[in-house]
Amino acid sequence: MKVNIKVTKPKTFQFENGTNEVEGEIFKPAEIKYKVSGAIELGILIDLVMPVQVSVIKTQQLFLQLNSRESVQKALQGKSAWADIFLVPFGTRERIGGLIMEQELIHLGYGMIVRVE
Repeated sequence: MKVNIKVTKPKTFQFENGTNEVEGEIFKPAEIKYKVSGAIELGILIDLVMPVQVSVIKTQQLFLQLNSRESVQKALQGKSAWADIFLVPFGTRERIGGLIMEQELIHLGYGMIVRVE
C-alpha cells in the first residue's frame, strides 16, 4: 500500500529535496525497543520510493511509531494516523525477534501518514 508521510513538527524540517514529505510503501509492522526504559512499542516500517538524506545520514526506510496498537492496525488498513517519525539509517538491522533498537534510529519529528491512491 502506497503512503505519503509528512513531517509537521518541527515546522522547519525538510528533506534534501526541500520538502517535508516523502512517499513510500508499508513494508511491515515492527517493534522498537527503548534502551533506557526497556519498553517495546509497535510501529510500522516504511520502504521509501526514493532514498532520502538528512544531514549526512542516507536511508530508504522510515519507522513510524503510532500512539497505540489500534492506530497501527488502522494505518495498516489504509486509514490516516499521526506518528513519531524515525529515520532508519542504512546498515541498521533488526535484532533477534524482529526488534529495532531505538538508539540506532534518528528521530525526525512528528507527522501524519496518509494512504495514496
